[in-house]
Amino acid sequence: MKPSLFFFTSLVTGAFSAHSGSHLHLHVSHRARTSEAIDARDDQGLDKWLAANKRAPPSALTACPLSCHGTGNSSSGAGWFLFPDASRLAACNETMLLNFVVQNEVDGASSHGPKMGIRACTADYSSATQAAYEPHDERAALCPTPNHALVEASIRMSHSTAGIDDGFAVQDLLSAGHQIVNYFRSHKPSCVENALAFGYSQSAVVGVFAGAEVHQHGVTRDVLNNLLDYAEKNSVSETTVVQLCQADGRGADYGIGIIVSSAKHLPVVQDAVKTWVKGRCVSAADGDEDWMTVTLRVPARVKSNSDAIGNMTLPTAAAHLRSRSRIVAQAECQTTAVNPGDGCWALADRCKITDAKLKEYNPRPNFCNTLVAGEKVCCSSGTLPDTVPPGNSDGTCKTRQVIGGDICDSLASKCGLSLQDFTKVNTEANLCVNLKAGQHVCCTRGKLPDFRPKPNPDGSCSTYTTKADDDCFGIAAANGITVADLEDFNKNTWGWSGCRILPLKFKLCVSSGTPPMPAPVPNAICGPTVPGTKEPAKGAELSTLNPCPLKVCCNVWGQCGTTDEFCTVSKSETGAPGTSAPGKNGCVSNCGRDIVNSGPPNRKIHVAYFEAWNHKRKCLTMDVGQIDTDKYTHIHFAFADVTKDFNVDISAVQEQFDLFKGMSGIKKIISFGGWDFSTMPGTFNILREAIKPANRDIFQKNLIAFVNEHNLDGIELDWEYPGAPDIPDIPAGDPEAGMDYYYLLSNVKKALGGSKSVSFAAPASYHYLKSFPMEQMGIHLDYIVYMTYDLHGQWDYGNKWTSSGCPSGNCLRSHVNDTETNDALSMITKAGVPSRKVVVGVASYGRSFKMAEAGCTGPMCEFTGTSRISNAAKGRCTDTGGYISNAEIAEIINSGKVTKQWTDVGSNFLVYNDTEWVAYMDDDMKAARAKFYDSYNFAGTTDWAVDLQEFNDGSGGDDYPDDYEPYIDTSMYPECVTKYTTFKELNDHKDSIPAYCMEQYIFNVEVAVMEAALEKYKDLVNNGYDEKFKIYEGYVDEQVQDQIDAFMGSGKADK
Repeated sequence: MKPSLFFFTSLVTGAFSAHSGSHLHLHVSHRARTSEAIDARDDQGLDKWLAANKRAPPSALTACPLSCHGTGNSSSGAGWFLFPDASRLAACNETMLLNFVVQNEVDGASSHGPKMGIRACTADYSSATQAAYEPHDERAALCPTPNHALVEASIRMSHSTAGIDDGFAVQDLLSAGHQIVNYFRSHKPSCVENALAFGYSQSAVVGVFAGAEVHQHGVTRDVLNNLLDYAEKNSVSETTVVQLCQADGRGADYGIGIIVSSAKHLPVVQDAVKTWVKGRCVSAADGDEDWMTVTLRVPARVKSNSDAIGNMTLPTAAAHLRSRSRIVAQAECQTTAVNPGDGCWALADRCKITDAKLKEYNPRPNFCNTLVAGEKVCCSSGTLPDTVPPGNSDGTCKTRQVIGGDICDSLASKCGLSLQDFTKVNTEANLCVNLKAGQHVCCTRGKLPDFRPKPNPDGSCSTYTTKADDDCFGIAAANGITVADLEDFNKNTWGWSGCRILPLKFKLCVSSGTPPMPAPVPNAICGPTVPGTKEPAKGAELSTLNPCPLKVCCNVWGQCGTTDEFCTVSKSETGAPGTSAPGKNGCVSNCGRDIVNSGPPNRKIHVAYFEAWNHKRKCLTMDVGQIDTDKYTHIHFAFADVTKDFNVDISAVQEQFDLFKGMSGIKKIISFGGWDFSTMPGTFNILREAIKPANRDIFQKNLIAFVNEHNLDGIELDWEYPGAPDIPDIPAGDPEAGMDYYYLLSNVKKALGGSKSVSFAAPASYHYLKSFPMEQMGIHLDYIVYMTYDLHGQWDYGNKWTSSGCPSGNCLRSHVNDTETNDALSMITKAGVPSRKVVVGVASYGRSFKMAEAGCTGPMCEFTGTSRISNAAKGRCTDTGGYISNAEIAEIINSGKVTKQWTDVGSNFLVYNDTEWVAYMDDDMKAARAKFYDSYNFAGTTDWAVDLQEFNDGSGGDDYPDDYEPYIDTSMYPECVTKYTTFKELNDHKDSIPAYCMEQYIFNVEVAVMEAALEKYKDLVNNGYDEKFKIYEGYVDEQVQDQIDAFMGSGKADK
C-alpha cells in the first residue's frame, strides 16, 4: 500500500501485443485447492479470466513488433503485426519492414482522415542469407512473359521538395535500405505481383516499387544497392527519388521507383509508391537527371502477316519474329519447350543438335540471353507454329491481367501477339480505350472465361484477400463484377469501411453470401481477429468473441484499453461491424466508460490507514490511539510482516500494535504486505511462495490464528502485485499467481465466517489489475481497497505510455486527477465488482516534482530527474523526493513561500520556491470526492494515511529548525549571465528578469557602482592631483581675507 515509485498508470495506450501463434480456447487445469470454497461457476469464470490474460500477455507493452523471421518470413505480410497508423511506429527504435495498401487515402493528408492500418515486423534479415532465387542471363527467365528483347533504359534521379525541411540520418537510411535488399533476396520473385516494400528506421523511411517483369531479373537489387552506395558517399539526408516509369507504354510491371525520406513523411513515400503502382511517374518539381543505365528484358513487338509489308519497326535488338510470312512460306520447325533454368546448352542437348545449330534455327538477337520458361524454340529449320496459340480445352482463352499503365500495344506484346492478332482474340467494343487495371484479356484463341465468383455451397460468400497494390476497381475488374457489387456484398463484412480504406490482408466478399470470419491479425488480443478464433454458432455476434481482461473495451484493431480510443463506438459510413469513423479507433465490445452502479452498500466504510512505522521519522509522528474513531469506521494497521516460514511477525511495530488491539469503537483490521515488502529483494518472494498450493494451508492457518488470538475484526492483504512482470530488480511474477491469491483469500474468508472481514488492496492500473480475477474476488470477499492514487509519479519519466499526449512521459500530471480516477472506477465495476464492495482511495500526501521551467503552465509542462531519481525538494519529515505529506504541504503554504495555488481536474496544486510543483488533495477535495463516490453507491473511502494529515506530535507549525533550508537543485536554474551596471537598467528590465536572478543582479550593480566610484578616485589621485590641489589652495588663500572682512562688517561678529 505504500505508494509505489514504479507504479504504472491506468492505461497503456496503443500498446500492442508482441506474441505470435494460435490463441487456443483454454480450459484451466486449476491448481490444487485446500478447500471447496470455489464452485463450478467460479471455475468457468476463472477459465475465461485466464484465457483473456493469456491473449494479453505482459509483452503487450513491447514497443517493437516480432522479428520478420519470427512471423514466418512471409512475403505477403501475413504474420506481421497490425498498427493503426504511423504514429505507433515511432515507439520502436529498431529497423522495421512495413506493408500496407498504398492506394488508400494517404495517411496524414488530413487530421480527420482514415487510419489505414500498417503491417510491420522488426527487420532481421542477414546479407549472408541464401538467396531464394538468383537470376542468370544465360538461363531461362523465371516468368513466361515473352521478354525477348534487350533494351537500355535510364534511371533518373530527383530531389523532391516534399519533406525537405525534415532531414534524416544517413545511417538510418542505410539500415532500412539494406534490410529491403536482404528481404527481397530471401523471397522468390512473383510472376504475377509487383514487388512493394517499405523500410523504416528511426529517422528515415525507404519505399520501393518494382514491376514483376524487372524484379525477376534482379534489376531492383542493382538499382537499390547503387542508391545506397550513392547515399553513403554523398551523406544523403533529404528526400530523394530514383525512377524508371512510363517506359514506351509497357506498363507498371516494367517500372521501378525508389524514394527515401524522413520518417515524418511516410505519407510522401506512400504517395510516390502509389503513383508507380498506377504506371505513372512522380513529378520532379525541381527537375531530374539521368543517374544510371540498366538493361531490361522486354517483349518484342510482334508483326502480323500484314505487318511484313508495312512500316512498323522493332525495338533495339529486337527478337526473332515468330509469325510466318505469307510472302515466303516455310515449313514448321520441330520444337521443344524451354523449362525453368534452361540455357542454350540444355536445349541443344534435348534437341540433339549443336549449340551453333540451335542458334541458327532460332536467329533472334541475344537468343541465349532472352529465354523464357514455357516458350517453344526450333530444333530444326522452319518456322514456329501458328502465332495465335490455342485456348483451353473448355473453349476459353488463356488470359493476362491489365497492369497500371498498360495499353493494348503493351498487352499484345506481353501476350506474344501482334496488335492485329490481339484484337482478333479480344473483340470487345472500345476495349483499348476502356482498359481497367485488374481486368482480364485473352492471349489465345477462345472466349473470355467467366471470372465472377460463386457463393460457396454452405451459403457463404466467395472471398478475396487484399494485397498492397489493390483497390476496389482492380478487385472488381479481376472478378468480373462492379464496385457497386463489392459494396453490396460486404455490407455486413467485419471491418468493411468501404473502398476509401482497404486494410492489407483483409478478407472480403466477391460474391453474394454470408460474410466470412475476418482474417487473423497476429497481434490482436481481443475480438474475432485473434489468431485461432473459430467461427461461432450461427447468429452469434462476432464482437463478443475473445473479450478483454477485466471486460475493458476492445477496439477495431483488436486492442484493449480504458480510454476513448478504445471505448468510443464510432461506425464508418458503411455501418459494417468492426469499423470506425475516419480518424477514430472505434470500440467493438464492452464499450463505454460509465461507472456501473450496483445499488447501496449494507453500511458505509471509512478506512484510516495507519503507518505503524511512522515513529521512525524524525518528525510528524503519531500514535494509533490518536485516530479519530468518530470520523473513521475501520483502521487498517499497516503492516504486519510475514516470515519466510509463513508465520506472522509483528515485532517491528509491537508497541503500536499493543495500543491498536486495545482500542474500541472501531473495526480493527490487520494489513500484510505493502510496496516495500512486496518488492524488496529480501522479502518479495515470501508472498509469492505463501500462496502456492504447497504452502497455502499453513499460511492461511497462521493468518486465521493471528486474527483470532488478538481478537481483531478482519484481515487485509496488500500484495503489490500478483503476476507483475516488470517491477525493477526482482524476477517477473507467475502470470497465474492471481488465481492462487484468490484461492487463499476466499478460503480464509470461508474459515473466518461472517463475523470478520477479509479484504485486499487492488491497483488502479489496468496493467496490474488484470492479473487479479476481480469478478470472483468481488463476489466472495467483503470489500476491496482500491488504490486510486499514484496514477502518476516520478516513475513516469521516459515512459511514453503513462500520460496521454506526452510522448516523453515527464509531463506534470496529478496522481489523483479525477479523469483517470473515474476511468479506474469504470474499469473495476465493468469487471464485475459491485460498486458497493469498492472502498475508493483518497490521499493525504502529495506527489511533487521539480519543474523544468519556472512559470510554465498547462498539461505539457515537464519535470526533471530520471525514472528513479526525483529532483523535487524533500519534505523535512518525510525526507523523500517526490513524496510529501499534507502536513508538510500546509506548513509550506503557511510559510508564505507559495508561488501559485489552484485546483483543477479534481486535484489541488501548489508551486512553491518557483519550481517545486505538488499535486495533492485537501480536506475539501476529499469531501467532494466522497460525495461523488456516494452517488455511485461505492462502499466508502480509504485514506492513505492518517499519520500524514497533520502534526500530532508538536513538531509542526512554524518550528522549522533555524538552520533548515529546503533542498534546491541549483543546476536546474539557468545561469544569471546578463550584465547590468545601473539601477535604471534593472528597473527597465525588471519584468523579464527571473526572480531568482534579481538579488544577484542588485548585488552586481552595487559592486559596479562602487567600482566606478573607486576608478574616479584613482583617476583623480593619479592624474595631476597635487597640481589641482595647489590651485584650490591658492583660491582658498585669496578668499580668506575677503571673507573675514565681510564677516566683521556684517554685524554678526559681536553676537
